[in-house]
Amino acid sequence: MLSLTVILPTYNAITYIEEMLDSLRLQTRRPDEVRIFDDCSTDDTVKTIEKYIARYDLHNWLMYRNEKNKGWIKNFIDAAHSVNDSDVILFADQDDIWHHSKLEIVEEIMTNHPEISVLAHGRKNFKDRELDLSKVVNIPPIQFNDKKLMKYKLHGCSFRTYGYPGCVLAVRRNFAEKVFNYWFESCAYDLFYCAASAILGGLWIYDDELVYQRVHSSNTTARGGDSHNFAYQFSTLNDEKKLLDMLYRLTINEKSTMLENISRAKEFSIVRQNWYMDKKFISAVKLAGYLDCYPHFRSYVQDVILVLAEKLKLGGLIENAQKLFR
Repeated sequence: MLSLTVILPTYNAITYIEEMLDSLRLQTRRPDEVRIFDDCSTDDTVKTIEKYIARYDLHNWLMYRNEKNKGWIKNFIDAAHSVNDSDVILFADQDDIWHHSKLEIVEEIMTNHPEISVLAHGRKNFKDRELDLSKVVNIPPIQFNDKKLMKYKLHGCSFRTYGYPGCVLAVRRNFAEKVFNYWFESCAYDLFYCAASAILGGLWIYDDELVYQRVHSSNTTARGGDSHNFAYQFSTLNDEKKLLDMLYRLTINEKSTMLENISRAKEFSIVRQNWYMDKKFISAVKLAGYLDCYPHFRSYVQDVILVLAEKLKLGGLIENAQKLFR
């Protein structure tokens, strides 16, 4: 039997936090430990959580208060690093609702498949107030189906996107410890764990919706920027380079077979950055030689359209590009 720790960072979470706590408490397989890290909330989040823990006598639920605001990325990564005696770490967002079978299924998968370093599963988005805990509790239990479990396959030399937010991840603690020193500030913890495990062959996907993810204007992802916007894409170029540099070091140190792919992706990153900076036609032509470094051909087309629109000051073209790729 594996031990499971749930990490729950919070910040001004008073609106939704009790539904999240209920969905953890009502799991068919209870968590061995819940670690809650509040990032200097200015509302009654901490008081509400402390009362909740006391009300249900949850001795294995631990409440921590950061001395200063770390921001969501650092709060998550530090929280994960604080776990030193569990087998598996799971991440919870303060405004989501977990299906009550989630921990039971995750434990079964991670127990029977020691080759998995990071497990990601499906999620179902819902708009604020469309769903409440009472409806989720009445949903029938989800039975494990081994046909829905598959190893993640990298697409050519593309390491740019994985599409699995932290709320759907389960990370083996010994893997998290092994790669911790490779993490760099500004790298989202979910992208970090997914990228590192994919390179080393340990990222697996379970195709079932085990989390109901609330979508509203204050989501962290909503604040992250518009991926169909020139300014946003330009702002990510340095972090993309840092990510590839990190993966290159990891690949060498762990003797992964992906070294050639990473090296090509690093070349691509330089060519792509040149296109965004000089906006010269020759750079776009060179970029076409690295189509295998894009997750999809439309991503290359988007790069071309965004840069041309910026160069020609055609704001309307950017808007049309957004509609085209959404």
